[in-house]
Amino acid sequence: MTRRTSHRLREDTGNLSIYFVVLTFSMIVVLGMVVDLGGFVRAQQHADAAAQEAARTGAQQIDGAYAIPGYGVRLDADRAQNATDGYLAASGLEGTSTVAEDMITVETRSTYEPIFLSAMGFTEFQVRGKAKTRITRVFRGEEI
Repeated sequence: MTRRTSHRLREDTGNLSIYFVVLTFSMIVVLGMVVDLGGFVRAQQHADAAAQEAARTGAQQIDGAYAIPGYGVRLDADRAQNATDGYLAASGLEGTSTVAEDMITVETRSTYEPIFLSAMGFTEFQVRGKAKTRITRVFRGEEI
């Protein structure tokens, strides 16, 4: 090997290292975004599920004195409100519930704290869930 050939081979020294450093950093950022996006979606699903279950729990509080004789179905508003509030308290999420005639509306609030994106300055994301339940009477697939 001549002196000129060996000099050319030395000119590329270190270029591959820079490439791998940039590639590794990029992969860590992408991995962090995937993990934190997955965590955010999971927190969103939890907020929605808690709202749906709180509304369902409230919807089970029907007025038995009205329903048993066959007059129809209506909510016991106080029991329904207490049931939804109790479920929200047990779930660990903040939220509000509204009971009006045959409709229950529940909204939940929470925050998601990212794992990787916190290193980039993202401290928390707001997560909200919402559910509505309407009480109806159904006979043979028809609402009556």
